[in-house]
Amino acid sequence: MAGGALRQRAVRCLAGALALGLSSACARGPAAPVERPAPRPEPPPAVAKAAPWVDVPIERLPSGHLAVAVRTGKGQELRFLLDTGASVTVVTPKTRELLGIGGSEGTRARAKAAGGNAGAVRLVELPRLSLGGRPLEDVTAAVMHLDHLNEPLGAEPAGVLGQNVFAAYVVEFDLAAGRLRLYERDAAPAWDEPARLVPLGRTGLFAVEARIDPGAVDVLAVVDLGAGRTVVNHPAAEAAGIDPRALGQRESIHGASQGEIEAAVHTFERLSVGGVVVERPRLLVAQLPVFRPLGLARRPAVILGFDQLDGRIVGLDIEGRRFHLGPAKAR
Repeated sequence: MAGGALRQRAVRCLAGALALGLSSACARGPAAPVERPAPRPEPPPAVAKAAPWVDVPIERLPSGHLAVAVRTGKGQELRFLLDTGASVTVVTPKTRELLGIGGSEGTRARAKAAGGNAGAVRLVELPRLSLGGRPLEDVTAAVMHLDHLNEPLGAEPAGVLGQNVFAAYVVEFDLAAGRLRLYERDAAPAWDEPARLVPLGRTGLFAVEARIDPGAVDVLAVVDLGAGRTVVNHPAAEAAGIDPRALGQRESIHGASQGEIEAAVHTFERLSVGGVVVERPRLLVAQLPVFRPLGLARRPAVILGFDQLDGRIVGLDIEGRRFHLGPAKAR
C-alpha cells in the first residue's frame, strides 16, 4: 500500500513538474508555489519610417522630351519618358521581354495617339517596378513600338510613364529644378486654391478647367508633359473668333507616342489655368485625332504642353481630383 501510494504521489509530482518546471519540489512533498516575475516583452524591432516624399531627377532630352530612370526588380535601370497625357503606361516589345512577360500574355486592345490610331496593342500587367525607391505596383501597360522616337531621341526609350503610374501618389513636377517629387498620400501638400481635375469619360485621363481669350472661352485642358507644344482644337479657336483655316503659319510637332503632325500657329490674348495667367501665348491650332476618343472633338479643348508648363511647379493629385500650377519654388 505504502509503495503504491508513493508511486502515485511521484507520478503526480512529475506531472506537476513538467507543467510548472518545479522538479525539485517533488522530492520533499508539496511546497508553496513559487512566484516568478513575468518576463518582459521583447521590444519590437525598430522600423525605419519612410520619408513622406522622395525626389526623382528628371532628364531633359535634346528633343525636349522628359525622362526618368525606372528600376526593375532585378536592379536594372530603364529610361522611361514622362507623358501625363497618356492614360496608360507604354513598354516596348524589348522591355516586355526584359521584364519576363511572354509575347502571348495580356489582352488585345486598340490604342489612340495624338496623330491618330496607333493600331492594335497588347495590355499586360507589369511586374513590380520602382521610381526613386517607391514601388510602382499593379501597373497596366500597352506593348507597342516607339521606334519613331529613335531619330529625335537618338535611341528607343524603354517606355512611357502615363497617368496610371502616378495614381497611387501625389506628384509635383518641378520643371525648373529638373525633378519630380512623389508624396505619400498622407503627406500631400496643401496647394493654394487647386484647380479641379475632371475625368474624361472612361478614358482613364483627367483634364483641368482653363480659359482662353479672346472671348473668355472655357476649355478643358489635358495636362501633357509628353507634348512639347500646347494645342488648341478647332471648336476652342472658333469660339474665340479665330478661323483655323485662315491661319497661314504652320509648324510640325512630335508626340511621345506618335510621329509628326502639322498644326497652325496663332498668338492668343491670354491663357488662364490653375490660377496662372499667361499673356499672349503663342499656341498651335489643330484638330488632333486624339480629341475624338477623349470626347473633346466637338467641345473647346486644349492639350496643355510643356511650352506653357516649363519653369513652373505642376501638381497632380489624381485620387483627390486636384491640379496645381504655380511658380518655381525658391532655393
